[in-house]
Amino acid sequence: WSAPPFGLDQLDSGQIRIVATGNDAVAFKGQTVRLLITNTQTLQSRKPVLDRFMKAYRETIDQMYNDPAALKLYADFVGIAGGMVVSRALLDLSFTQFMNGLLAAVTLSDALLGLLKGTIFGLIVGLAGCMSGLRGGSDASAVGRAATAAVVLGITLIVAANALVDWLAALLGI
Repeated sequence: WSAPPFGLDQLDSGQIRIVATGNDAVAFKGQTVRLLITNTQTLQSRKPVLDRFMKAYRETIDQMYNDPAALKLYADFVGIAGGMVVSRALLDLSFTQFMNGLLAAVTLSDALLGLLKGTIFGLIVGLAGCMSGLRGGSDASAVGRAATAAVVLGITLIVAANALVDWLAALLGI
């Protein structure tokens, strides 16, 4: 079973083939990847393992969509995992080398500063979007102008906030 990007090499070499995509099932059409597939042999020989996996998978998805903090934690994890994959592919670093470098370079204060910045930047994006949207007109072109204004304002405020937070962190020795 697989979900992108796993299995793409095997697909290109003809070792596996796509039988159906998530959009082929009406229940999954228009959703992000939520379709997991296995073969009959694996299902028969490892059914208890797959049952436990699916239970944990459902609980994880439910928690992610019910708790904003869990979604943020998941996004951070995916970001680190993505960095690990890119480091492996482009820099030829082993996963052990990546993790050793990550743990040596990132301190708790770095991680907390990153969480603080993410929170501040999220607030800025939300406030810029709301402010520009409330100031916009009621026709279609006004919506486009408001969206452009929100992006420009958001980027400007994020750059300024980033500089301010970095200055304060340097001042405090963080």
